[in-house]
Amino acid sequence: LRKDGSVFWALISAAQIKWKGQRVIYGTIRDITALKEYQQKLKEKNREILDFTNAVTHDLKKPLATMKTINTLFGNEVVCKLDEDGKEAMVLFNDSIQYMQEMLQDLLSCAKLDAGAQALDYEEIDLEELINSVFRKLKLAASSKNVTLVNNVKQRPWIIDQKGITKVFMNLVGNAINYIGINNPDPKITIDYKKGKNDDLMIIVKDNGMGIPEGAQADIFQKFKRGDNVSGISGTGLGLSIVKGVVEAHGGRIWFESKEGEGTTFYFTLSNQKW
Repeated sequence: LRKDGSVFWALISAAQIKWKGQRVIYGTIRDITALKEYQQKLKEKNREILDFTNAVTHDLKKPLATMKTINTLFGNEVVCKLDEDGKEAMVLFNDSIQYMQEMLQDLLSCAKLDAGAQALDYEEIDLEELINSVFRKLKLAASSKNVTLVNNVKQRPWIIDQKGITKVFMNLVGNAINYIGINNPDPKITIDYKKGKNDDLMIIVKDNGMGIPEGAQADIFQKFKRGDNVSGISGTGLGLSIVKGVVEAHGGRIWFESKEGEGTTFYFTLSNQKW
C-alpha cells in the first residue's frame, strides 16, 4: 500500500545478513506497476494478433478448399486430354494449394504458441505407439526415398499433450525425410531416448542426411529461416519454430548437433508431468 492507501504492484526480495554483529533482514520493495501495465498491454496485443490470424486463416481456408476440389474434379475429367505441359500445370496448381493450406495452419499454430494460447491436454500416452503412428503416416514419403525408420523407444508411457508431441515428431521426422539427400546409399532415421536430469525424458531424433550448414544453425528455430542447401525442397520455414514452442510449452528444451553432409541429431526433453 502507498501512503495514500492506494494499492500497487511490488517486487519484494529479502535476505538475511550480518549487520553490526547481528543477524538482520535486508529487504527491498520495488514498484513495478508500470511493468505490470506494459505486460497487460502486451498480452492484449498478442490476443489481438491471434484473433486476427485466426480470422484470416479461417477466411482463406474456405476458398483454398474450394479451389482444390474444383481442381480435382476438373483434373478427373480432362487430365487424359492434356499434354505433358498441361498435366504438369495441374500438379503444380494442386501442390501450390497444398502448400498454402500448410502455411496457413503453421501460421495459426505459431500465433497460438506466441500468445501462450496453445492449450495442452495432458494425458498418459504410450510414446512407442505414438512414434509408430507417426512412422505409419510418413511411410509413403519414407518409402519413396528408401529411408529406414527405426524406433528404439520401447513402452514409455509419459504424461504429455498427444497432439502437440505428435506434431513435434511429424515435423522432425518429416524434415529428416525431406532433407535426407538424393545420393544417400543407406538413408536412416532413428529415434532413441534416455533418462535426463530430474527424471526428465530426453528424446533423440537422428538422421544421416544433408545436415544443416554451419552458417544457418544459429537461426534454425526462427520463423521462415531455412538452410541455404535446401533450395528446391518444399517447406514453410515454420516447422522448427512450432516444434520449439510445443517442447517449451511442455517445460522442456530442444537443441541439435549437425554437420553438413553427415546428418543432424535433434535432442529434446519432456518434463515428468504430474496429474
